[in-house]
Amino acid sequence: YRISAIAPGSAGSYSQLRAVFQRTMNPRHNQASPADSPVRKGVRNGRCELSDRPSVDRVWLLFRRSGAAPNSSGNFFFKTLRPGVRLQSPILTDRGRIPLQEGASGVAQGTNHAVVQLTANNPAGSQLGFYEYDAARGNIYFTTEDLGKQVQVQYIARDRAGNIVTLTETLVVRWIDEGNLARSFATEVEYTSPVPIDLPTNELYLWAMPNLEFRQVGSLFNDPYGGLDESLLLFWSSTRNGVGNIYAGAMQPRFYISPFDPDQD
Repeated sequence: YRISAIAPGSAGSYSQLRAVFQRTMNPRHNQASPADSPVRKGVRNGRCELSDRPSVDRVWLLFRRSGAAPNSSGNFFFKTLRPGVRLQSPILTDRGRIPLQEGASGVAQGTNHAVVQLTANNPAGSQLGFYEYDAARGNIYFTTEDLGKQVQVQYIARDRAGNIVTLTETLVVRWIDEGNLARSFATEVEYTSPVPIDLPTNELYLWAMPNLEFRQVGSLFNDPYGGLDESLLLFWSSTRNGVGNIYAGAMQPRFYISPFDPDQD
């Protein structure tokens, strides 16, 4: 599985790869109304219980990539991976949301635009955990417990001519690039971003760890997922101006805009 792009435009050498696993609560899950949530549990759009705390399982890859003059020393970049499947096309939405129906075995426009089921190629007794529809990108994200399982996804989409069509795909849950678009937009996409460092000159040996917030005992967010905090703490060395120093920072990319973020962090 190639992590970096094969396009000639992504020139430069790669080094100092770091991987960080992070688990947080899913900020897109509608705890107050699970029936309206894009996060589901079990086959056929099973509804989460009010007490469920679906997680986001994410691997951050941070690496150094060299560049051309005047910044030939390069900079640090990152990308994120999540267990999931990448569909051929974005899922059709209705006014920005994806209609989902609990227990549905098929799709119907305006009522149920996608459904996930396990195929017969899984071990007997297999079940699905939590999963999240990212309709705009054409991705469905799962958790690590479902890695390697084969799923059948039926969904409503638009073809290149703008016609509404029903598509069915059989895919295996694996680590996928979180930011990539559906396969109909591009076959090979390198979704990477620079680590936000002011005036990077000669930065070395980036180290990162999840930022776990400590919340009030008894709070809904005082759990192993670390609340809704998806940020990383960063530490690195630098020899700017010929003087060695150690720097620190933090970053929390906006993976998507969500109205379901009770503490607004």
